[in-house]
Amino acid sequence: MRFEIFRKRGNARSVTIHSSDKGTTTPIYFPSVSTSGNQWAMKLVKFLLKNPFPCMLISAYDFYHLYESDTRLVQSINNYSINGKFLLVDSGGYERRWNDDQKWDFNLYKVTMQKIKTDFYTSLDVDPSAILDRKTVFKNILDSYAVLKDSQFLPIFDGTVPKQLITNIEKFLDAHPNFIQFIAVRERDLGVTLSEKARTIYKIRKIIDDHGNDQILHVLGCGHPLSLAVYSYFGADSFDSRDWYLKTLDTKCLLLRDLSHLELMHCNCDACKTTEKNLYAKTLIHNITCYLKFINDIQRYIKDEKLREYLLKNGLNTSMLKQIES
Repeated sequence: MRFEIFRKRGNARSVTIHSSDKGTTTPIYFPSVSTSGNQWAMKLVKFLLKNPFPCMLISAYDFYHLYESDTRLVQSINNYSINGKFLLVDSGGYERRWNDDQKWDFNLYKVTMQKIKTDFYTSLDVDPSAILDRKTVFKNILDSYAVLKDSQFLPIFDGTVPKQLITNIEKFLDAHPNFIQFIAVRERDLGVTLSEKARTIYKIRKIIDDHGNDQILHVLGCGHPLSLAVYSYFGADSFDSRDWYLKTLDTKCLLLRDLSHLELMHCNCDACKTTEKNLYAKTLIHNITCYLKFINDIQRYIKDEKLREYLLKNGLNTSMLKQIES
C-alpha cells in the first residue's frame, strides 16, 4: 500500500491510501459486525456486502465459525476487497471474552487469518493478565505481524490507564520506528472524559511525529460523531464501531440516538426518502448513508482547514481545545 498525507497546521490529517487498483481516504469509518450478543450478525454482514459503503470490519472469530457452515457467504467476504472495497479483520479477542472461549488462541487466529482475503488485520488481543508485561505485549505484536504478508497490519496497543498506553506506544516506536504503518488503540483505554480521550490521542500523535513514521492511528470502538470529529482534529485517522446497527445516527446534532428514534428526526437524507417499510432496515440504510456523508464532510473540513471552526460551532470552546493541547 502507498500513503499520501495531507496536513497543513495542527494534527488533523487526511491520508489517501492506494492499494493496487483501489483507494480510500481518511478519516475513515469501518462499520463493524460481531456475533457477540447479536443473533442477526450474518444478516448484517450480508447487508454490508450489498451496500455501496466502501469498507467494513468483521471478526476472525466469527469468520472461523462461519467457514464450515456457509461457504457462499465466506466466498462473498473473500471477494469483498477484490471488488474494490476495504476489509478490516480484527483478531476475535472481543468475541473470545464475550463467549469465554479459551479455545480461541494464537494458532486458531493464525490459521483463520490465512483463510481470509483482507486489506487490514489486527494483532491478537493480549490476555488481560499480561497487559502489564510489556515484553509479552510486544512479542504478541511481532508474532501477529508475521501471520500475513500481503495485508496491512494493525497492532493493538493496550494500557490499563492512558499513561501506560502512551508509554507502550512510545517504547515500541523507539525500538521499531519504521516497522508498522498503523497503530490501533481502544477508545475505552484513552481515558474517561472526552477531553482526556482527546488529550491521549494528541499525545500519541506527538509521539508518532517524534518517534514514528507518520503511522495511521485507528481507534477501535468509536462511532460517536462528535468524538470522531474531535479525535480527527487531534490526529486520529480511522475508526470502527457497531453503533451503525445499535443506534440511530443524528449528524445534525452530532448524537447517537435510540434505535427507534429515526421517525422523530424528520431526516431528509436519501435513505429516509425511500418507501422502505421495514423501519429497522430503513434505519440501517440511514445510518450508512449519513456516516459516509459525515466522513466526507470531515475530510473536506480538514483539507479546507475548517475542522476547528466546525468543532467550535458544535459544543466545544477555545479554552477546552487549548487545555487539551497544553
